[in-house]
Amino acid sequence: MKTKIRYYISHYDPIYSGAGKSLEKLMYSLDHNKFSLEVITAYKKGLERIEERDKYKIIRGGGKFFKKNGYMNILGKIYFSISSAVYNFRNNDYDVICFIGVGIVSFPSIKISKFFSKKIINKITAVGDDDPRKLSKSIMGRSIIRNLKNARHWIISKEIYDICIKYSNWDKKNLYFITNPVNVKFNSYDLLSSKREEYKKDKNRLDFLFVGVLNERKGIDVLLDIWNNHNIEANLMLCGPRGNDIKINTMLDSINKKNIIEYDEVDFDFIMEKYLSSDYFIFPSNREGLPNVVLEAMSFGIPIIANNIPGVTDFLLGENRGILINNNQISSWTDILQKAINHNIDTLSISSNAYDWISKNSEFSIVRSKIQKMYTE
Repeated sequence: MKTKIRYYISHYDPIYSGAGKSLEKLMYSLDHNKFSLEVITAYKKGLERIEERDKYKIIRGGGKFFKKNGYMNILGKIYFSISSAVYNFRNNDYDVICFIGVGIVSFPSIKISKFFSKKIINKITAVGDDDPRKLSKSIMGRSIIRNLKNARHWIISKEIYDICIKYSNWDKKNLYFITNPVNVKFNSYDLLSSKREEYKKDKNRLDFLFVGVLNERKGIDVLLDIWNNHNIEANLMLCGPRGNDIKINTMLDSINKKNIIEYDEVDFDFIMEKYLSSDYFIFPSNREGLPNVVLEAMSFGIPIIANNIPGVTDFLLGENRGILINNNQISSWTDILQKAINHNIDTLSISSNAYDWISKNSEFSIVRSKIQKMYTE
């Protein structure tokens, strides 16, 4: 008999969400002979309340109340919290419920799941959003921490692990340190390196690639400042949708340099080609849980330069797996970029170390095995 897993995530589709993208990849990778899957998420006009997809089902609750950025406002959160709790109470035939990005809206469903003695998994997606330090600042948040004491906690970075130890009473044996999954496309570094060399033939200028939402949180202002105000003889390629930051969008609209290229509507095949053809991946983000794009870039052997987010990028890129910039200092960025342009960086060891780490820690089959064990043991 299949184990029925219910995922609870406020914004899954169509709202862009790194946590949502990770969940979709994970659901397709699980053994569907052993698990049946469904997602509870927020409803938005134009979508089906219940949608059957290839490997899973989506149930959408709440609706109507959204902010300009596409996410729920306070009324929307209350509506979704109540409607999802009612659904979980009436349809309590699940074996495991996995809360992704636990916030105040999930509190009634946590209580209902405990009432029916369901196995609870709590995935913490980002520092400052749903971690125990953030939750401990409110009465409801502290209650959530207490109610999740016996749950299993899916921890995706060292920073989140340290916060859990300091700000919660959760047992260490219930903290499962598992990265997000990555589909490693090449079976060996030699094969990957050969493919990258094919793409890089006849290039006369380096390409620096960014993938993600183009907003201030991701540090796009830092990159635009560098390329606009410093003599960087290389291409800056920005792949991803614009956010709702007026400041950043104004900067993007005023670009008049040919070596700053924006790609907004792209699919993964296009991005994969850019991973292979670009010389460096640059990531000036200010705050992350565990960035999927960095994991992907590591798997494609592209050397990474990133802002040092303690417990996140230093965890991924330490031990010569990448280059870290402290506090997004412009001078440090320009120094490293010039070294890269002058070919004064040992990219071979950096990219091979990153590929090796990803293959051993984040490859789909490895993560899938750990996740399935967490669901069933």
